[in-house]
Amino acid sequence: GQEKDKLNLESLLDSTKMVAGKFTQELEKLGVKVFTSVGEKFDPEKHDALTTMSNTDKEDDVILEEYLKGYELAGRVIRHSQVIVNKV
Repeated sequence: GQEKDKLNLESLLDSTKMVAGKFTQELEKLGVKVFTSVGEKFDPEKHDALTTMSNTDKEDDVILEEYLKGYELAGRVIRHSQVIVNKV
């Protein structure tokens, strides 16, 4: 029934989170680092802007949201983070 489906979904989500965590740990062992972008100034060397939003409480060109995390290896960006940038 519905309760069994809910338990199966929760179990699947827990398993997926565990695998993702182990994958991230293995990447870190290889020197790959995740970088966080929210609150930083937009940098085209690190970020891909998906769109803009206007938040007058934040500075212009500050990243408001991050859809995909970015990764670095040996100080070089190997995947840009995908972000929403503030434009006031």
